[in-house]
Amino acid sequence: QDVRCCVFPSRWYEAAPLTPIEIMHSCGIPFIISSSSAARDSIEDNRTGFLFETNNIKSLIEKMEIVLNDSIFNVIVQTIQTRRNANDIQTGKSYIKELTCEYERMVRSDGKHNK
Repeated sequence: QDVRCCVFPSRWYEAAPLTPIEIMHSCGIPFIISSSSAARDSIEDNRTGFLFETNNIKSLIEKMEIVLNDSIFNVIVQTIQTRRNANDIQTGKSYIKELTCEYERMVRSDGKHNK
């Protein structure tokens, strides 16, 4: 594997950032994600990826240096692999399936939002 991690430096709060979820699930690599992005919810800081302070280059560099540490990197990748195997990481496909089920439930209830 030639990729050590993926950096997601977005300064914008995306509603449903699927890129980190899909790449973590398919490739098993950690993400470094800005703290202002909604993508931050797709990782556990210091367990399946890293959060850096938005607009803070020193914070980003610190997280990138952590990923270069083989022992820390191996633990992160193992955690991601374990969760992938247990299907604890949501994929784009599972997100769409859940969303479709919710829409179908709403249509069946005649637009009433019963829970």
